[in-house]
Amino acid sequence: MNNLNQMTLMTIRQHQIEITWTCEGKEPLKGEMSCWANAALNDVMGNAVEISLKVVSIGEMTQLNHQYRGKDKATNVLSFPADTNCEVMTEEGLPLLGDIAICLDLVKTEAKDQEKSLSEHFAHLLIHGILHLAGYDHEEDEEALIMEGKETQILSTLGIKAPYENGSR
Repeated sequence: MNNLNQMTLMTIRQHQIEITWTCEGKEPLKGEMSCWANAALNDVMGNAVEISLKVVSIGEMTQLNHQYRGKDKATNVLSFPADTNCEVMTEEGLPLLGDIAICLDLVKTEAKDQEKSLSEHFAHLLIHGILHLAGYDHEEDEEALIMEGKETQILSTLGIKAPYENGSR
């Protein structure tokens, strides 16, 4: 099945998760992605919000990383928080929290290298991206410990083991 340019809009509980695919390849189930996203959003957000998730190729991620971070290489996940000074409302009347891009091919490679399942690693990176949208960061060691603890907590509610136990920080 070709997933190129396939888009699905899903609603589970109160959050809206728009998922767009612009790359080919085996995908985690869209229902799983919505479940993972809702687990994170329910943990960190008080009100219903909408996020946009785009699953991209290495080429597209390299382009995004260059454009927004000045780095000429792909990365596994990028988060683009909505402007907090100007509340953006979606067609559904929900505030837009922001956009996330995840590079499927890079996530597959990392999962294999770290001896993790694709689903578990993808879930971790999606939750990581959502935490960035919610204001979490990991630039400083103390911030990183807080963010990693929150990721581990949310993943544990999904039955996924802590991602940092193998030194894969």
